[in-house]
Amino acid sequence: MASGDVNHDAVCDTVNQAFGDMPQSSGVELANQDKPIYTPSMICIRDDEMANVNVAVFQNAPSYTNEDFWAFHMLNNLIGEYNESKHTGANLNAVDRQYSKMHALLGNLPDISIQKSFYLPGSDNGIFGSYLHGNEVHGPQMCMVHQAVPSEYAYHIDQAEIFRARASSFNWLLNQNGACNRTNSQIFNEVVHFGRRIPRSEQATRISAVADQSHMQRVCTEWIWDRELTAAIWGPMHGLASIGHYNRIWKRSTLGWYGTAQFNSQ
Repeated sequence: MASGDVNHDAVCDTVNQAFGDMPQSSGVELANQDKPIYTPSMICIRDDEMANVNVAVFQNAPSYTNEDFWAFHMLNNLIGEYNESKHTGANLNAVDRQYSKMHALLGNLPDISIQKSFYLPGSDNGIFGSYLHGNEVHGPQMCMVHQAVPSEYAYHIDQAEIFRARASSFNWLLNQNGACNRTNSQIFNEVVHFGRRIPRSEQATRISAVADQSHMQRVCTEWIWDRELTAAIWGPMHGLASIGHYNRIWKRSTLGWYGTAQFNSQ
């Protein structure tokens, strides 16, 4: 894969010279062609020598060719990324004036340093979730926040958050750099899974089509509301003893306001 200021004919000639004589098929039936099944799990590793705790919570998500692929791109931008140095010191520490519900919740807990949302699609399925890093005093909230916020989007989501997420997507499209690793990876996956390069204008159109409250609520209801989770927790876990196993707290965590209540009660 090549992108940026390159000569197309030169790239084609180089590829033909290196791979032109390779057979199109091995003639051997491929193994392991069954579609993978998402299997929820939980792993907790206690390490009291670490200064902070690391939490990753993920759920099943659509594949590249699923109709909800673009909606999850929008959802990923809705959740966004949080950084303690950026968000807790902004707007005179008025966390209710932050850009998203996720940021508003995390802004009340200044010992949580980082939160990053990830949507990682594949050819058969994908995963969607968040990684968080912070002091163990807020360990239970770190475990619950990604479960609570997307679940509540199933029945209520502010149009302002959708507009901001759409603007974030557009800004990234306008600032794409041909030498950027993220852009190269995106082009590669588009060619492999869609069979073509998707132009920025089409990406913007598809993102605009899903930037709608009812549409996003339907997607969150179908994929996130009352769905199983996969979680990995690593670090000092003194404050996580009550949720260090798959109990009622985790089972209720994707039920909208139940999850928020659990988040606030920890």
